[in-house]
Amino acid sequence: MWRVAAAGDLSPGGRGLDLRLAGVAAGVWAGAVVGLWVSPRVVVVAAVMVAGAWVWTHRSRRCPAVVASVVLGLWAGMAVAAGQGVVAESVRDIPRVEAGGQGRAVVTVTAQPRRVRGEPARFVIGVRLEALRFGEQRWRMRVSAVVFASGDEEVVERWRRVVPGDRLEVAGHVSGFGRGGDLTAVALSTWSSPEAVGEPAWWVGWVSRVREALRRSCEVLPAAEAGLVPGLVVGDDSGLPSSVAEDFEATGLTHLVAVSGANVSIVVGAVLWLAVWCGAGLRWRVSSGAVALVGFAVLAGPEPSVLRASVMGGVGLFAMGFGRRSAAMPAVSAAVVGLLLYDPQLAWRLGFALSVAATVGLVWWVAPWVRRWRDRGRPAWAAGAVAVPLAAQLAVTPLLVAVDGRVSVVAVPANVVAAPAVPVATVVGLLCCGVAWWWPGAGEVAAWVAGWPARWLVGVAEVGAAVPMGSLPWPDGLVGAVSALVVLAVGAWVVRRWRGVGVAVCVAALLVAVVVVPGRLTGAWPPPRWVLVMCDVGQGDAVVLSTGVPGSAVVVDAGPEPERVDRCLSELGVESVPLLVVTHFHADHVGGVAGVFRGRRVGHVLVPGEAAPEEGRRRLVEAAGTGGFTSVVGHGWRLGRVRLEVLAAGDRFSGTGADANNDSVVLRATVAGVRVLLTGDIELEAQRWLTESGADVSAEVLKVPHHGSGRFLPEFVSAVGPAVGLISVGEGNDYGHPHPGVVSRLVECGASVWRTDLHGDVAVVEVSGGVGVYARG
Repeated sequence: MWRVAAAGDLSPGGRGLDLRLAGVAAGVWAGAVVGLWVSPRVVVVAAVMVAGAWVWTHRSRRCPAVVASVVLGLWAGMAVAAGQGVVAESVRDIPRVEAGGQGRAVVTVTAQPRRVRGEPARFVIGVRLEALRFGEQRWRMRVSAVVFASGDEEVVERWRRVVPGDRLEVAGHVSGFGRGGDLTAVALSTWSSPEAVGEPAWWVGWVSRVREALRRSCEVLPAAEAGLVPGLVVGDDSGLPSSVAEDFEATGLTHLVAVSGANVSIVVGAVLWLAVWCGAGLRWRVSSGAVALVGFAVLAGPEPSVLRASVMGGVGLFAMGFGRRSAAMPAVSAAVVGLLLYDPQLAWRLGFALSVAATVGLVWWVAPWVRRWRDRGRPAWAAGAVAVPLAAQLAVTPLLVAVDGRVSVVAVPANVVAAPAVPVATVVGLLCCGVAWWWPGAGEVAAWVAGWPARWLVGVAEVGAAVPMGSLPWPDGLVGAVSALVVLAVGAWVVRRWRGVGVAVCVAALLVAVVVVPGRLTGAWPPPRWVLVMCDVGQGDAVVLSTGVPGSAVVVDAGPEPERVDRCLSELGVESVPLLVVTHFHADHVGGVAGVFRGRRVGHVLVPGEAAPEEGRRRLVEAAGTGGFTSVVGHGWRLGRVRLEVLAAGDRFSGTGADANNDSVVLRATVAGVRVLLTGDIELEAQRWLTESGADVSAEVLKVPHHGSGRFLPEFVSAVGPAVGLISVGEGNDYGHPHPGVVSRLVECGASVWRTDLHGDVAVVEVSGGVGVYARG
């Protein structure tokens, strides 16, 4: 029962794959989703309905074992997720937290500090909140929280050095965070250094010294390799240049610089190989592998991604290294169950879904493929080198196209070419970790050796990113995922049916599907009579205003990545940009500026008076060859049917704690009679100044400031009085954007709210008597 033969596993007496625990895993996953997104009362009703369905099925004897396993998983997933949700909600509902205010908190760091792109003086740190104090009022709890840390060089350096396991006391602004599917209860915004609480565990200090020694040793390498080696070894990509990071993302190599199952397999595999070479028995091999697994997890940091990678990497190694293929699927299922019950939020995390899909793909396909190719006379090492990345890529492709709307044609070749260098760089980098903290000279030698395979990886990413049409458009969402599954299934059937001839036919069919099908499924874009399009560029801004001249548009901000804004402009048919406006120089607004210039004529570039951060201005100069000219309040532009007026020039604020955001250029645009207010990332102080300045800020369309941040002024929304509120925000972002209060205020003012994380590209069109909205997501 529940045992099936995998595709291609035709060996006599093959045991196939055991799927008995798969139903439990599927039930837990579905139950976690339900428990996170609905109220506890609804969870109770759903549990009763599920129990009733099971009783009816059991009495009718229709697959009782199957249903029982799924029901068990549903109950467990709903109970754990709903229970944690109730706890998180109770913390959010503490009056002082709900209203927001200054307080102090005791936290334990659970994730490595991540520098916000384009904001070198701002970090995001995942923590576990243990105590909270407002004045004389105190609460104790144990919930997930997030810290946003900014400040001067001393403060930033102190936050950069914290590691998972540190117990700290933090002072700052405390507010509720996350709703619906997010168990992060509280956000703490601080501009001061944390204070250590008690003595850290011995391993925390050791990990900090080892990681710092690795970074210092890599300083002997060029910038790209110096940033890449720590990423390959322990997932520390803070020093990776942005251009290299973009190349890795374009070629599907991003997983190399984040701790993944591949890192775990390399580390444990190297230890097992050494144990076999030394003649160790099975018991010693397993023990040494377990020690290596635990040690690597401690070194990389006990954060969720490391935990997930350790579990999934261990499962994949167990499946492939010990040949227990029939037991591999129960191990994967058990891992999924354990991880979801430990952290139900993983049910909505793309990284978790990709990790599970890739592991299942490896277990399901790699062994039979390698055996079949080996039987046909191909070298086993070559078969494995191709089968592993191909199986993983095929398994994750439907998920990736559903989210990104792109199909990469270079990811598999790039991973195959990169594969020989990855284990060398990783193992030598680990040796560097082992010696650098007590013998710096030897550490530098090891870093120099690791730099050579790292240089190969940088070259592979650079060449792959330069391939024309290396990433092709595809429908996103459910349509994209289903169409990708259909194409892959048809291709697999053709290859199995006709083999040699089928390969050619399959390749041709895939090319036709990739080039032709997307246009048929997505419909006409942009819609007729469009006024503006807010591009889905992830966690960033990019707005396109139609000048009424075919192929011409005004662009306001460029998002964080060149590929996304380039994709949006290409699909709109934009070939000429008479005016590019950069509202401020944070990376989520200027990081993709090179994409605006790809194959397009760009006229003038308008920038704010405040040039910080310098990295953002440098990106603009590299792409445009000029730093642009500074905006002036009251200055106006007329470009076709677009009329622009500068309401704020980005040169007014200091000492607000968010000067670069408050100093965004604010524009009031009129396009074919439709008034649009473009606000950049202005926060409370700038919103208040605009509201009290006497400027006419009324508009039918409001580009909501700062991705819907909670630092907003309700009176500002009332002064604008929009019919449409547009929020450009990344799916599953770490900032809690958009804040529920912002969305509620927009709705109270009678505005319809459109978000790029939910709706994709959003177009505003002129209609008789007002405006209409079309969305592609």
